[in-house]
Amino acid sequence: MILTIVKTTMTAMCDAIDGTISMTPDIVESINAVFDFRVPRKFQYDPTGAEISWLTMSLAGWIKGLLDRHHQLNIWISKAERPPSFWLTGFFNPQGFLTAMKQEVTRQKKTWALDEVEYTSDVLKDTI
Repeated sequence: MILTIVKTTMTAMCDAIDGTISMTPDIVESINAVFDFRVPRKFQYDPTGAEISWLTMSLAGWIKGLLDRHHQLNIWISKAERPPSFWLTGFFNPQGFLTAMKQEVTRQKKTWALDEVEYTSDVLKDTI
């Protein structure tokens, strides 16, 4: 989703600068943000105002995070196996990831109750 938004916005910015499409207020705001090395609002929020991306003040930091997240998920998908370690903040929903890990540990230890599993390094180490 975020890759599509970034690609669409950047394409629209280039086309508007070239004069092939009309310069809308959204495009002007995105161009001004990039010029000031800020993250364009379109990259961070959807039209309703809901956050769709991680918040970073610097455009360079935001793009580095985008590339790092893409790299992590792409390697994970291409190897088709769980990696030995995870960059937890690289997930879009780290709480959901931790919940999934908790459920996996509970399934492995059939005698454990889900409510009794805590997030500790020992529990996560057992699953990796």
